[in-house]
Amino acid sequence: MTWLYPHPRDPGRVLERRHCAGCQPHERVAGVECALCADGPMLAGELAARGSELAGPVLAWLEGHGWTDRRGLGPVCPRHPAPGLSGSAVPARPGRVAPTPGRR
Repeated sequence: MTWLYPHPRDPGRVLERRHCAGCQPHERVAGVECALCADGPMLAGELAARGSELAGPVLAWLEGHGWTDRRGLGPVCPRHPAPGLSGSAVPARPGRVAPTPGRR
């Protein structure tokens, strides 16, 4: 599972980490969901605390990893390429962030 953390020295970037279930954060977590398969990275710390608004560095990470914005759907992971898709690679509006049940 990919986790995104705020970069401690560069607010314009995120750090990417991977954790097993035992080592993953259990407080202030949220997930970014693909509109088609619900897969996506988890957000930790301040990135998760923003609620449904995705931070600019998260949007940049999504774009850099092949995510696109399907009009009317929201963020879509690179497993679902859209032939001829043009326009912004990531949502201009807040993305879909799903809180992790039972965790804050």
